[in-house]
Amino acid sequence: MNVKVAKRMAGLGLVLILAGDLGFGNFLTVIGSVMFLVGIRELSWILKRHDLTIAFVMPLVLQVILAFLSLIVVGKSAPILTKIYENILTYDSSVVENWYSWFISSSILIIALTVATCAFFARAYKMLAERVNLKIFRTTAKLYKWSAILSVLLIGVFLMLVAELVALIAFFNMPEELT
Repeated sequence: MNVKVAKRMAGLGLVLILAGDLGFGNFLTVIGSVMFLVGIRELSWILKRHDLTIAFVMPLVLQVILAFLSLIVVGKSAPILTKIYENILTYDSSVVENWYSWFISSSILIIALTVATCAFFARAYKMLAERVNLKIFRTTAKLYKWSAILSVLLIGVFLMLVAELVALIAFFNMPEELT
């Protein structure tokens, strides 16, 4: 596989990951992660730097776990919130209290996983920027670093989407010849 195919594979994988992150299905996130990792693996073979593939495995695994955990939280919360909205006075308060404590602990876990995912992506994109010598990958790494920091304030989630878009642009603008 050449650079042209590898960068297109990684770019298409990022498109699918972004679609999954925007709510079009966790299946797209899984398929996109696999395609992205195949593209990164091919780039690492071309560059003769196999540590590049290893650097992207952990954040991609965490991103898939995060997608499914978010789906579970939304799936479990929607019926309870609907019942609370319909019968706020007659609904059993112990169920609401149990759900509330579960929701808070799940949200803390989701934020922690988001911070870890963004931090690992920042490290991986910094490594990729050094290997291919493109400043736009450095920008992606910085965006992921700031999204990890700001995830506690929930602003980081939106910054993470911006970082994915910048990475997408970077892969499609990568030169055909790498040294």
